[in-house]
Amino acid sequence: MLCHVAGVVPITTADIDDLVCTAVFFAGCNFRCPFCFSSDILDFKQDFSKDIRIVKQQIERNFPFVDAVLFCGGEPTLQKPVLINLAAFAKEKGMKVAIETNGSKPNVLRELLDKHLVDYIILDLKSPLNTDNMTKTLRPLSTFFFTIDDILASIKETMALLKKRRDDVGLIIRTTVVPMLTYRKEHFLEMAYDIKDLDAVWELRPFVNASSVVSPRFKETNPPSSEFLRGLKKVCLAEYPDMRIRIKRYDTDCNFCRD
Repeated sequence: MLCHVAGVVPITTADIDDLVCTAVFFAGCNFRCPFCFSSDILDFKQDFSKDIRIVKQQIERNFPFVDAVLFCGGEPTLQKPVLINLAAFAKEKGMKVAIETNGSKPNVLRELLDKHLVDYIILDLKSPLNTDNMTKTLRPLSTFFFTIDDILASIKETMALLKKRRDDVGLIIRTTVVPMLTYRKEHFLEMAYDIKDLDAVWELRPFVNASSVVSPRFKETNPPSSEFLRGLKKVCLAEYPDMRIRIKRYDTDCNFCRD
């Protein structure tokens, strides 16, 4: 079986119950969010095409040192057969499985849950769930033939699924605080309302103006401060005090760490 995998990071952490993970970066994404700094792996390039057995060998090499395999990207749910195959491989070896996703493929997540192939889902919630905000934040590829409203419906279906199956999977929701896009307290109060019943950890992280960011206009945009993120957290907790919200920031090497 062929797959499009951009790379495998042997050992990393993802703030998932303090697990040490091997991260598998799937190539290809159905979004082109202007603030995304993973522009180099968003296309299904021939350079990323490889036999799935090679990826399994890379994963298996790290089993003595890790607790879990994290599938991220890109968007891993676009390669359903590959994702299910690799998740089953990891579970057979006694590993926990975590998947990062934009939520656009609820049926793939449902199948993974039904087959008990995923322990943690990290949902990247990019903006409030309305057409206006999603239109500004997302850039769906025309080659996938989906409109913003189609994507919005899919993300809502994913969230309904995760609410229904919240006893079956650990859930982290990640939102990037992006100046000019998703940064107002009203944005975050609206998102807080939508996710308050999901029993999730909500992780707020700052936009990073890396050289690889998709839209050139964001290369000159300053990221929000930790103080600004703490202010958003305070506003949301004042309205929904039972929510679990944490702040992430970048260290000097552009790695995420807890604030």
